[in-house]
Parts: sequence; C-alpha cells; structure tokens
Amino acid sequence: MWVRVLLESTYENALAYDLREAGFKVRQQVAMPFHYKEVRLDVGYRLDLIVENKIV
Repeated sequence: MWVRVLLESTYENALAYDLREAGFKVRQQVAMPFHYKEVRLDVGYRLDLIVENKIV
C-alpha cells in the first residue's frame, strides 16, 4: 500500500495556482507585523494566502 503525504506548502501552491487560473489576484506568504502597545514587532507571522485582498 502506498501512502502519499504532501507538505502544506504543496497544497497551498496548488490552490494558489488554481485560483490564479480562475482569474483571481493571489498573494502568498505575506509578512504580517505584530503590534503591541503601539510598537511594531516583526516576529515572523506570515499570511498563507490573500485572495482579492481578503485573508484566506
């Protein structure tokens, strides 16, 4: 029996490809800063997909 395990990044890229093929504007792995007490901290948060300027 064969078991296929794909990384999350594989599914993300496949979904992004299909969305683009369908005509959607897609951005991947967009940096998102964290704000704490009016201080911006770049802590490495990333948004997987932004489709038509909406977070997915």
